[in-house]
Amino acid sequence: VDMEKISNIWLDRSDIERIEQNKKSSLTNSFYESGMVKTSVLDIVFNYRIRNTDIIKDYIVEYINAYEEYEIEIACVLLAMIEQHGDVPSVVSLFDKDNEKRELEKVSITNKKSSYQILKNIKLERHTLNVVKQIFEIGLKSDKSTVNIQAPKMLIAALSHDIGKITNFETLNKIHHLKLEEKIFVTQHHEFISDLILKNKFPSYKSIDLISEVVKFHHLSIEDTEENRVIYSLGTLLKEADSSARKQEIREFREKEAKKDNSESDKKNEDDNEEENQISEQK
Repeated sequence: VDMEKISNIWLDRSDIERIEQNKKSSLTNSFYESGMVKTSVLDIVFNYRIRNTDIIKDYIVEYINAYEEYEIEIACVLLAMIEQHGDVPSVVSLFDKDNEKRELEKVSITNKKSSYQILKNIKLERHTLNVVKQIFEIGLKSDKSTVNIQAPKMLIAALSHDIGKITNFETLNKIHHLKLEEKIFVTQHHEFISDLILKNKFPSYKSIDLISEVVKFHHLSIEDTEENRVIYSLGTLLKEADSSARKQEIREFREKEAKKDNSESDKKNEDDNEEENQISEQK
């Protein structure tokens, strides 16, 4: 459970306002320390009331010189969308032929569960943030200078790669103003829906075609040609980040199951010992 999401249940309004003000002050200081003191940029960030300000600090403030103001707003729009609507499974359930769903159902993690069944319990917000973290970690290990230039595209691609999984039609239509028939959710791959959302939501973004192509093909092969070099580079990075995030999520599931099994085993041993002691006392 995300405790911050439900904290207003027991916090007074004054406490909530104080926490918000502290986060705002911390974020403001981060921008000033980075040399970015434009009020308009701070207004963009605060306007969307982002809960996870660490994402802003780590992947926008840290690479602020690479960003245009519109890219900061796009990132904030996507992050706010994920925070508000990301409480859905991180894997598609409505379209049986979805590329990712077919891949995951082939892999058995335990005798009883496939990767798909396990990852259904991972929420979209958590998975998206895992991919954001992975895309920067992998990118920095590969070529730090490229990350310093491509950080905005990396963040936007990671935040948007699975937004097509927000499958509640009324919510999706409301936040994007798209004229979509509801059947699209059962007849299209999630990455194609993500591509459609991006193009409708940010049509004037100069890199929208690049980001859309990268998102659309993050479960498919991208040909490495001279024409596709930038798409191939960012697309490969996104695929690796997505894969690494999934491996991490499955690893965490295994560790949790192992702890659960150990706990049950310890409890059984305690019960057995107690039973033996009772038998001994009766003798």
